Amino acid sequence: MFKSIQWKMGIIYFLLILIAMQVIGVQLLKSLEQYYENNYAAGLTAQGELIGGLLRRYFTDSLQEDYIAGLVGEFRLETGAEIIVLDGNGLVLGASQGRGDLVGKRLAQAEVTRALTGIVGEEIRYDPQRQERTMAVATPVMARGDVVGVVYLTGSLAEIDQTLADIRTFLLSATVVALLITGVIGAGLARTITRPITEVTKKAALIAAGDFDQHIQVRAADEIGQLGETFNYLSSRLKENLREIAHQKNKVEAILFYMNDGVLALDEGGTLIHINPTACRMLGLVPEEALGKSWREIPLLLEIEEGLEQLWAGRDNISLQLVTPRSKPLVLQVHLTSLRDAGENLSGTVIALHDVTEQEKLDSMRRDFVANVSHEIKTPLTTVKGYVETLLNGALEREELVVPFLKVVLRETDRIARLVRDLLQLSQLDYEEIRWRKRPLFLQDLLPGALQRWLVEAEKQALKLTLRLPPDLPPVLADKDRLEQVVENLLSNAVKFTPAGGSINIGARVEGDFIRTSIADTGIGIPLEDQDRIFERFYRVDKARSRSLGGTGLGLAIAQELIKAQGGKIELESKPGEGTKISFLLPRAKE
Repeated sequence: MFKSIQWKMGIIYFLLILIAMQVIGVQLLKSLEQYYENNYAAGLTAQGELIGGLLRRYFTDSLQEDYIAGLVGEFRLETGAEIIVLDGNGLVLGASQGRGDLVGKRLAQAEVTRALTGIVGEEIRYDPQRQERTMAVATPVMARGDVVGVVYLTGSLAEIDQTLADIRTFLLSATVVALLITGVIGAGLARTITRPITEVTKKAALIAAGDFDQHIQVRAADEIGQLGETFNYLSSRLKENLREIAHQKNKVEAILFYMNDGVLALDEGGTLIHINPTACRMLGLVPEEALGKSWREIPLLLEIEEGLEQLWAGRDNISLQLVTPRSKPLVLQVHLTSLRDAGENLSGTVIALHDVTEQEKLDSMRRDFVANVSHEIKTPLTTVKGYVETLLNGALEREELVVPFLKVVLRETDRIARLVRDLLQLSQLDYEEIRWRKRPLFLQDLLPGALQRWLVEAEKQALKLTLRLPPDLPPVLADKDRLEQVVENLLSNAVKFTPAGGSINIGARVEGDFIRTSIADTGIGIPLEDQDRIFERFYRVDKARSRSLGGTGLGLAIAQELIKAQGGKIELESKPGEGTKISFLLPRAKE
């Protein structure tokens, strides 16, 4: 209620009148009180001087106490004031009725002391017995320039106080009446001002709610009327501008919604105020949850914190790359642009995301292919070239060298062929060009056949092959040919790197919705520092031995890609000198 202008104006008028009346009343009462007290003091002083004049010769000549007592009594009856006559030493010579006990005593009042010095002394005191104020005036009696006596008069101020109380009551009544009249007039005046303002407020609220067909009736040509006219003009202009803004906004939103690049907008405080569907998909965000959050609450934007700080420090545009941490990472080209107002103050930031995953993937594959193929083909080609040059330089005439040399050339050529075959398969996996024929497969049917193919090689190296499968092992969902290739690659490595007299164990078990197949050997093992990189393409722990055994360095990489493409994963456990265990998980086939 008191927030209303009408009430505020009424209270202001009320307080103004109240303060004015109080100030006037206080000043008037103080002036009247001073006036009455001065007049009363002057009367007492005049009476004291009169009594002193009559008694002056009695102070200098022989003192007549009876005369003084009679004179004091007469004046007491006329003035109503108590009268005490003192000599030049402050001794009481005579007093009015009721104060006779003071005769012959010294009266030590401050005003009497001043009077004995020749100065009229005045003092106002409160009499607790009569519960009223009294005024005391001590008038010196002078003779030939000396103080020969003092006339001390004490009178009651009760009549003056009563008069002041009556005046105070009158002023209070006048103040109440003035406040009532002021309240009525102030309320009416405030209402004439607040009524148009209230109407403007209601119309403005309707406009804020979206109803722009609002018009105020102008009733006067004063400032309030001018406000109404301005409001009507503002309403019409606002309606036109918002219609144009809505049209432009719809066009921009349509462009942002359907564009292939992601767009985010931050305000000057770094709060996310806009994000299009493409950016949500790239960053893995939900618009309703992301909007209104600080950029620090969006994990992927923390990766570009340095770029944002440089942008806000003064740079206009910054480009950088961002890789999203997900099962299929996206490589994003991020463009940062700052928005600044006319005063070059930061007003916002626009972040554009361009998906360059495929481009980066192609570039990376091209670089890796060139580097790895160059490295892997260089050695066998050098060997082939060396042997061919030797044959051409005369070794053909030596029959005992021709066949061994040609066998080396054939072995190195086969190595190149295997390398090219594995590279082509990896390329197909990278480009997801392999056609999968997934169906339920029983490992009880697949693993014994794979193991049988390595029995001869195992017997040559005096290796023991063991297969342990539970009888109720459920089928896996996989491509038979690809799964056989994985098992062949793993068995090949196990046989190659297990010394004579060792063993290779194959087993499988159910783990939740997956089936784990493991191939464990008692071979040379893999050093701990190499285990994280064992599935990388062309990576070998013992490069010389791997090449001597005919490996291309792509077997485990192909196995990993084949397992991952079928919804599984491959894991490694190894201890140098004790052996290696490689296991892979594949999803169970649903019934």
